[in-house]
Order: sequence, then structure tokens, then C-alpha cells
Amino acid sequence: WVTSSSTLVTTSPALDNVGNIIYTATNVPYTNEIVYFVTSNTLYRRVIKNPAVTGNAALTTCPQIVANSSCPADGLVTSNVHSLTFTLLDADGVPATATNARLVTFTLALQKTSYNTTINSSRAETVRLRNKL
Repeated sequence: WVTSSSTLVTTSPALDNVGNIIYTATNVPYTNEIVYFVTSNTLYRRVIKNPAVTGNAALTTCPQIVANSSCPADGLVTSNVHSLTFTLLDADGVPATATNARLVTFTLALQKTSYNTTINSSRAETVRLRNKL
């Protein structure tokens, strides 16, 4: 799911402490939510643990200001973010809704000033959503 053009919410299989995927009674993997977002020019990765899953080894992460041993700080992916956009696409590369998305294109632009020189770098990548053929 994309909640805005600069925030991506997706899922990842819930794993036990050995790294095995945890399945429902109907053999569908339980999932945890993963959120990528930018705050103050820094890209973070937040994990939201599925509380209904017995044996789920994931830990929900929190903003640094409220982080503690049971809720560690969100993961810092990179700093100096100038812009970040996510675009959902269908299998043919046409913009799509979250329901029809099979691909996600992300464009990340970084900018830093060092010794009175502005340094810019950008990268665009397209990834296929797992289990979405």
C-alpha cells in the first residue's frame, strides 16, 4: 500500500525465532507491516508486528524519542533525503491502485552541501511485489 507518494506500507512474512515463516490454519503466511517514510530529510524503516501471531519474532519499532528495549528505534535507511516517491504499477507498467499493483517504482534523490558545494545523487528502481505475478 502507498499511503502517500513518499510513504510506502507493505508486508513481510511473520517469522519465528529460527526464521521459519508462520502460517495460518489455512496455510497462508501471517504478515507484519513494514513502513518506509521520510522525516526531517531522513528515510526510516518501521516494523509493525502482527500481535495475533504466536511465536512472531518481529519487534515493533518506534520513533527514536520513545524507543526502549521492547520497542527499538525505527531503522535509519539513509539521511540527506531531498525527495522520495513511490509509484504503484500493474504488470504492464501502467499506474495502478494498490489492489492491482504488481510493481513499485521508487525514486530517491539525495542532496548534501559540503565545502560550499551541493552534491546531488538520485536513483530510480522498479521492484516486483513478491507473490504478485
